[in-house]
Amino acid sequence: MPEDAEALGAALAKRNRFARHRGRDDFYTSKADDFAVQTVVELMIPGVPPTPPAEARQIADRVERLLIAATTHWLTRRKLHSIMGIANIGRGVRDLYIGPGATRLSTRGLEVWTGDGLVTDAEFRRRWERTGLSAVAPAILRPRGFIPERVDRALAWLNESRLDHHAEAALIKAVIGLENLFVQDKNEPLARTISDRLAFVLGRTAAERAALARVALHLYDLRSRIVHGGSRPKESIDDAVDVASFLLLLSAHALIARAGEMQSKDDVRRWVEDMRWAVGSREVAPLPFSTRHVHRVLRRGNSLTDPQRTARKARPSVWA
Repeated sequence: MPEDAEALGAALAKRNRFARHRGRDDFYTSKADDFAVQTVVELMIPGVPPTPPAEARQIADRVERLLIAATTHWLTRRKLHSIMGIANIGRGVRDLYIGPGATRLSTRGLEVWTGDGLVTDAEFRRRWERTGLSAVAPAILRPRGFIPERVDRALAWLNESRLDHHAEAALIKAVIGLENLFVQDKNEPLARTISDRLAFVLGRTAAERAALARVALHLYDLRSRIVHGGSRPKESIDDAVDVASFLLLLSAHALIARAGEMQSKDDVRRWVEDMRWAVGSREVAPLPFSTRHVHRVLRRGNSLTDPQRTARKARPSVWA
C-alpha cells in the first residue's frame, strides 16, 4: 500500500544519513516506493529444516495465482483488469516521434493508471470461502503427484489468461490450460479429448454432459480459428474467455479433489470411463462444489453456442 511504502521510506531516511540527503533518488528509498505497487506475500511455513527460499518463492507465486484464479467465480476478466489497472492496450512504446526536434523522449511525466488493486478484505475472504477452494489449496500450493502437477501447470495458464490484455491471446491461453489438464498423449485428438473429459468431470446428467461437450468444442473451434487465421468469430471473445476460464478452474478443482484416485494417465482414463458408464446411477462421483457453479457457466456457454442469438446483452462486470 502507498502509505506503508511511505512509512518504510521515512524509516530508512531516519536511520540512513545518505538516504536523507539523496531523498527519493536514494536506492533503498526508491525500492521502498516500489513496494507500493508490488504484491508482497508473507509465508509462515512450519517444519524442520526450514523451507528453502526457492521453494518458498514458488509457493508465494502459487498463492498469488490461486487468489487471481479464484476471482473467476465472481469477476469477469475485464472487471479484474479495471480493478488491477491493466490497460486494454499493450505495454511498451505508445507514441513515436521522428524528426529533428525529437532529441529526447521520456515517459517520466506520463500518468500511470494503476487501479485500486485486488484487495483481500473481508468481502474477498467471504467470496473465497464460498468457492470451496480452501479444501484443496494445500495440494495446489505444494503440488505432489500426477494430478496436482497437471493442475499446477493448468492454473499457471489460467493466471496468464486472466491477466492478458488481449482477448484473443487470453482465450488461447485458457484453452492451453484445458489441454494441460485433460490431454494425456500427443496422439489424442485434442478437441474431442478435452470436450469428452471435461463433460464427464463436471457433468452429472446426460443433458449437462452434452451441453458441456458442446461448449468445450465451440471454445476449441474459436481457438483454432484464431491460431490458424480463419474467419473472425462473430461472438464476443471476452465472453468466450470468461467461459473457458471458469470451466478450467472448475475442472482443476474437481480433479485435484479426487487426486488420490488418479495417480497416472491410465487411472485418469479408467476414471473417465467409469463416469461414462455411471450415467443415471448412484455411482456418479459428487462434485467438491455446488452444482450451481456448473449451471452458471453453462448459461453463459450456451449463449455462445446458440446460432439463433441475434442480440447480445451488455457484458456484465460480475458473474450473474
